[in-house]
Amino acid sequence: MILLLQDRASLAQISSMLEEHQDYIKVVVDIRREFMACGGANHAELKDILLAGGSIETDLWGAVWYPVHREVVFRSQINSRGDNGDQSEIQKPVIRHKVKQLIERFL
Repeated sequence: MILLLQDRASLAQISSMLEEHQDYIKVVVDIRREFMACGGANHAELKDILLAGGSIETDLWGAVWYPVHREVVFRSQINSRGDNGDQSEIQKPVIRHKVKQLIERFL
């Protein structure tokens, strides 16, 4: 299940997002508008939903959240672009901090 979050997810919502991958939830965060799309099979799908809703690609960053350990992994193919050194892992500490902060706020 894919959800758009602007507020904290309920336990039921987290459980439904875990149906796709069981151990983790794929997340795409809009760091400027401070909301995110979560769940689903892949980051590209989540990114497309946010772009259709008016987000700007340079504001979108993909990560994976592991709820058991409350761990964030800052890696996604959608992060592979020029402003990130063409790397799948988020390179800039300020962006990593913002992504983590928003994930912790909503999940």
